[in-house]
Amino acid sequence: MRPRTSRRSSEPLPPAPTRPAPPAPAALRWLVPCVAVGVALLIALPAVLAFDRGFTADAIMQNEPALDPSHLELAIDLVILDAVVWHAIDVVLSVWFVVKTLQGRHWARVALTAYLVIATAGSLYSAASGTQFLWAVVPSDAIHVVMLALLWVPRSVRDFFTAHRARSAVPTGTGPRAAGEAGTG
Repeated sequence: MRPRTSRRSSEPLPPAPTRPAPPAPAALRWLVPCVAVGVALLIALPAVLAFDRGFTADAIMQNEPALDPSHLELAIDLVILDAVVWHAIDVVLSVWFVVKTLQGRHWARVALTAYLVIATAGSLYSAASGTQFLWAVVPSDAIHVVMLALLWVPRSVRDFFTAHRARSAVPTGTGPRAAGEAGTG
């Protein structure tokens, strides 16, 4: 693609001025402390499982009373590994989606919404595994609901994403055809 030029000169034109991106509204910036608390909880649960193996063993035996005691240590290790891997993925995704959402990326807003719904369902699964996980599940789910509300309810947030979509849209009536630089067809 060749650069835009003036009709009178072959000198390239300076880039078209762009409007600065609107700043994220205050309601959307509340996602940052919410995700910080969520990340702390995501780190805390695997840490508790790893450092309090008795707690982890009790949780496993409560859900699998027929488990052969000779397999308990392996089960503990697998539960800890599972929690570390899934929670690490959760931390990366939640932080990345929040950063991109604050930059006005509509896809990130939708992806963060889907992530929060799936994460809430996953935490409800943890709650069904036993009351010993409620200390992490209840605040996590409360944060998820608050974040979902912050993403979609405030008018300022909806206006922010509308402005970003309008800013990134290619304006009609510009380009080579509109300037008469291209042939017909």
